[in-house]
Amino acid sequence: MIIFRSLFKLKCVCCFICLVLAVPVFAQEYVVTRPKIALVLGGGGARGAAHVGVLKVLEEQRVPVDYIVGTSMGALVAGLYVSGISPEEMETLFNEIDWDSLFKDKPTDDYLPFRLKGDEQRFMVLETGIKQGKIVLPRGFIAGQKLSFFLKKMTLPVSDIENFDQLPIPYRAVAADIGTGDAFIFDHGNIAEAMRASMTIPGVFSPVEIDGHVLVDGGVVNNVPIDVARDMGADIIIVVEVGPVLENTEKLKSAVAIMMQSLDILGKGDVQRKLALLSEDDILIQPDVGSIETGSFYQAPEAVITGEKAARKAENSFSKFGVSAKEYEAYLTRLRPEKKDPITIDFIEVANPEKLRPEIIKGRLSVKTGEELDLKRLQKDLTRVYAMGDFEKVEFDVVRRDSQRGLYIKTKEKEWGPDYLRFGLNLNSDSTGDSEYTALADYRMTQINSLGGEWRNIFQFGATTGLFSEFHQPLDVYNRFFIAPNFRIERYLSDVYENDDRVAEYRVDYHGAGVNLGVNVSSYTQFKMGLTRGSIEANSGIGGVALPEFNSIQEGAFTAKLIYDQLDSHIFPSRGIQSQLALYLSDKKLGADFNYEKLKFDLMKARTYYRKHTFVAGCEAGMSVDEDTPFYDQFTLGGFLSLSGYEENQLRAQHSGLGRLIYFYTLGDDASGVARNIHLGAALEYGNVWDDFDDIAFNDSRLSGTVFVGMKTMLGPLYFGYGLAEGYSDGRLYLFLGQTFY
Repeated sequence: MIIFRSLFKLKCVCCFICLVLAVPVFAQEYVVTRPKIALVLGGGGARGAAHVGVLKVLEEQRVPVDYIVGTSMGALVAGLYVSGISPEEMETLFNEIDWDSLFKDKPTDDYLPFRLKGDEQRFMVLETGIKQGKIVLPRGFIAGQKLSFFLKKMTLPVSDIENFDQLPIPYRAVAADIGTGDAFIFDHGNIAEAMRASMTIPGVFSPVEIDGHVLVDGGVVNNVPIDVARDMGADIIIVVEVGPVLENTEKLKSAVAIMMQSLDILGKGDVQRKLALLSEDDILIQPDVGSIETGSFYQAPEAVITGEKAARKAENSFSKFGVSAKEYEAYLTRLRPEKKDPITIDFIEVANPEKLRPEIIKGRLSVKTGEELDLKRLQKDLTRVYAMGDFEKVEFDVVRRDSQRGLYIKTKEKEWGPDYLRFGLNLNSDSTGDSEYTALADYRMTQINSLGGEWRNIFQFGATTGLFSEFHQPLDVYNRFFIAPNFRIERYLSDVYENDDRVAEYRVDYHGAGVNLGVNVSSYTQFKMGLTRGSIEANSGIGGVALPEFNSIQEGAFTAKLIYDQLDSHIFPSRGIQSQLALYLSDKKLGADFNYEKLKFDLMKARTYYRKHTFVAGCEAGMSVDEDTPFYDQFTLGGFLSLSGYEENQLRAQHSGLGRLIYFYTLGDDASGVARNIHLGAALEYGNVWDDFDDIAFNDSRLSGTVFVGMKTMLGPLYFGYGLAEGYSDGRLYLFLGQTFY
């Protein structure tokens, strides 16, 4: 009996041990492990907005994403998603964003330094560099300044995560290394820079340089990076492929569209090879985006809808991977945590530029330590630094130094600088047969010293021939004070009218020099005063009346000018005010042949309503204090929008006054920027000139009207107009290229 009981206990112990050992075996048999899902978002320009629609449906079906990989626009959408931006927020963003502005780096004129304001009216768009006697071109039309800031702003919540595996969803972006021709896979670094590199269209955007690699759009080498997702450990891959769909040549209306089509052609074969890597368990979604042009980002909202429709058709293939509401809520909480507290700036650090002092950049920042980070304010500050014209890019990072957080500002100087060459062409023609043209070349040597000294030389050939040279030297790091010596040599023709008839033509030769001292009171206000000394020779060429000869007239004068300039453009302004008060005091003590004083004032205000309707109201007045200003230096009116219908400078006297009201309508605001560059306008002008102050009267003024079509071109502004003056039965047609009408 005792032996029997002992054997029974031993059997029980053995059975217990066997059950314990068997538990893992049963657990492995009945516990289901969820497959790891990777989402692969292909490139395709504007068509890539379809990815947002797919994400919306995946979230509706509670399908979690374990890995996310993107190329080009796919990298952008994936990067926004892992930064905590929901598909609905992305859809709203794509509807509201001004894509045309996002892809244009040129700051509006109100950000430019005074010495660069108005350059767009005189010179062509393209700026080239001069290095070792050779012309050097930029590596892209667009540096990506605005795009980079946008990406940094949108990814700010995860900007301090350098290992992309530690993001809420492990992330990869694919770019192309143009040095090796291989794919460059971003698995660490700054996520905004990874997104920016992946969508850098070659020839359109400047390439991104990281750790010695020169990177462009990943669509060149791997437009649907299925292999990258597989290497990350994915079991199931959901691919969203939005191209390439080759457009008809009639639809290739912009440089972006042409470049994107070129990339599509290069990547078409690779896409097919990559899709062949998909297994039976993988899922391919191909939205019908054939009607959406690659470069037409204004069609992004349409692409989102197309992506959503395609995903709903494929719901049955991926809805089985959905998880419970509780599990998905935990997933979304990790992906989109509660908004963090605002960032307080504890310090501001500026990376040392190569030649300029860091204080020059700091002096243009209005953000202060101890304050919350205001991204709108910061963007204006960085735009102001970028507008200096010295840098290809001006970027920011939010960094940690121990327990403190601060701004790190870094600049990249232009590869094609610091000496620049721009060309211009000014053409002026009217229906009377008068035609003039002047070719210009502007050579600027910048960063001559650590305070940003600049030597500028403008050469002119044609109707006006000559050279203007000025050395602009800031006197402090904040560019408050400056000195600017200059000299000018010029020859031009000047017509003389008697009533309505041209009676003579003078050939004027001028050479002189001067110096200005100035202060930049604010970003919009400048005061400068100076001395000028020169010599004028004006000999009458043609004409049937006896006119005086002005041989070797000596000029010596004190000048002063107060300028307020807040216009966003000096071609077709949409907002802002411009005003100027100028004093010219000719004095024999300064070497002049005549004593006289002149005052001139002008004011202009622009305002746009509903994005298309712009009104520009302005006035100008000139006064000779003692009414003894010599003939050659009197005030003039006449010409396009300066009493149209009269010849240019036809009216000449001791005093002048003019008021004008201009209206122009912008044809469109499509993202290609073509229609928004065309303006239909009309204007009324009212004014006159007078020799005696007592003769000035409102009812003695002349009325003129104008209609015109204007647009911006690569060569500068182009205007075609028709003007009619009161008392004239015949109107006058005008054609201008490379000149503003203000």
